[in-house]
Amino acid sequence: MNFKMTSKAPGRICLFGDHQDYLKLPIIACAINRYVTINAERNDQGIFNIQMNDLNQSLKIPIDKQNIKVEKDDYLVIALKVLRRHGCIPNLGYNISISGDIPINAGLSSSSALTIAWINFLVAVFGIDGQFNSIRLAKLAYETEVIERNSSGG
Repeated sequence: MNFKMTSKAPGRICLFGDHQDYLKLPIIACAINRYVTINAERNDQGIFNIQMNDLNQSLKIPIDKQNIKVEKDDYLVIALKVLRRHGCIPNLGYNISISGDIPINAGLSSSSALTIAWINFLVAVFGIDGQFNSIRLAKLAYETEVIERNSSGG
């Protein structure tokens, strides 16, 4: 049986306090009706074959690679590293298509939407130690974007 899955996450906009979150000050944020969508179909290659449609880029990540070299803006690999610490261990490959209608670098949290959709996909398929809910999803995204990358996140 060929397993398929879709994971989707919205962008966001700040209604008050735009960029204040970088200073650890309060903001009022709201989801918008623009999304990053991940479509995945299981493969037998032991690799995540990732096609980033809007960027005309592709990436291959071996599922068994433990010491992955991480670049600062490689949200997918950083999230894999974080999730491994929480017991989410990929054991099957997937062909993955990523697309979205959130403008990049427009202050609408396209990278956060990507991170959320990716983490949600990985946990749904491979599981995680302990309970998983929207609060834990947000904390894992924060750990990926802010703590692991040492930068801000939406």
